[in-house]
Amino acid sequence: MDPRTAQGASAEIARRQITERGRYYAPNGMLESVLLKVGSLPAKTQKYVVRGGNSVGKTAFVCNITSYLCDRYPNPYLDAVPYLRDFKRPNRGRILTTANAAKNTYEDELKKWLRAGKYKSANEGRHHKAVYRFPESGSQFDIFTFDQDPDAGESITLDWAIVDEPMSRR
Repeated sequence: MDPRTAQGASAEIARRQITERGRYYAPNGMLESVLLKVGSLPAKTQKYVVRGGNSVGKTAFVCNITSYLCDRYPNPYLDAVPYLRDFKRPNRGRILTTANAAKNTYEDELKKWLRAGKYKSANEGRHHKAVYRFPESGSQFDIFTFDQDPDAGESITLDWAIVDEPMSRR
């Protein structure tokens, strides 16, 4: 369909709403305030603690920031934050979480929010998708779980890291 026609434009918007959901992501009020803080502080090194109950959207927030950092696409909320908009690409990142969240939450959430056809994922010996690569941008990230040997995460220079669940006390 010709995207210059009304019918073609409607079809393109419908396609994007399914395959490029991150374009339309809007954080809830609490998470939007986190974005405003990110935008108001110096860009050298930023560290945040975002605490909230279950089902407030923290995982979707993490997935959208991850997707945006690795596969720059337009999003009015994320574009408004210079630190995120100007973040170096390609980059390498990591999400640290529990094995349960990696397998039962992140696989589905990332599939929902990452742009279809723009990344390749692999298990690389894990029981969950552990590495995500973005061929067009050259960026990549991995999912590291707290049950993995910490030595397995050494010798890698990361540009960003997100710890999604409380770390073990051991």
